[in-house]
Amino acid sequence: MSFLWWRSKKEKNKELIAASEESDTDLMEAVENGRVERVEALLKKGVTVKAKDEYGSTVLMMAAMKGNIAIVKLLLNKRADVKAKDEYGWTALMRAAQNGHIAIAKLLLDKYADVKTKSNDGTTALMIAAGFGHTDIVKLFLDKGVDINLQNSESQTALALAAAKGHTEIVRLLKQAGKKK
Repeated sequence: MSFLWWRSKKEKNKELIAASEESDTDLMEAVENGRVERVEALLKKGVTVKAKDEYGSTVLMMAAMKGNIAIVKLLLNKRADVKAKDEYGWTALMRAAQNGHIAIAKLLLDKYADVKTKSNDGTTALMIAAGFGHTDIVKLFLDKGVDINLQNSESQTALALAAAKGHTEIVRLLKQAGKKK
């Protein structure tokens, strides 16, 4: 009797390990494809929100990049780490800024994402938003009191990045913010 119990327990553990590995992959795939119901079902099964891809991007980063606020909310409700960084030092807030997803940026900031975080090369979310021309996100970050004079490893500021890309409205906003300091 004890042998059968041990074997049964051992097989269940193997199944749980296999299910866990598969579930992480399933969750990443569901987030990537914007399948809200599937994400919700996997989270209800207990799949961890700590799943990462080969570059260290979390499922929260993927959802923020894709602009899927419903999935971002589900992940945040399961305590996804808003401060996690990928291997380049990018965060979910930086991914939202890159792609102009202001509602997600606001939500991440409400959940204590740090607008002052720098990537491995010193790039900030403000620099990213300025360089990609996302005026509303630049305004949001300015309202949060971000330092506009920070430079990345190439000595570029948010102003320099916006100017290089011809984002005149952002250049005006950043110059105006610089005068207030």
